[in-house]
Amino acid sequence: MWQHLKDGQVTIARAAASYTCPANFMLVSAMNPCPCEFFGDPTRECRCSPQQIQNYVSRISGPLLNRIDLQMEVPAVKYRDLASNLTGEPSGGVRERVQKARRIQ
Repeated sequence: MWQHLKDGQVTIARAAASYTCPANFMLVSAMNPCPCEFFGDPTRECRCSPQQIQNYVSRISGPLLNRIDLQMEVPAVKYRDLASNLTGEPSGGVRERVQKARRIQ
């Protein structure tokens, strides 16, 4: 499977024919920090044991984690902040920052 990611294509072979399909993609994923979702939350207490947290995190395979280039913790956002009418940064400004980061990279 990992070779397919490296090559950027997947070949499916059947008795009558084989098909090669592109496999270039960007994976964006998210997961909770623990089963109860509150590990590291400043407003709620996590009720998971260290062993439960370790078991939860270890469900993601090492080879998959090795291929994730960027990992970051994102704090919980309150619903009232999401539902507010305040406008955020314009997409043009975000685009400029992304382009600058790509040039640096």
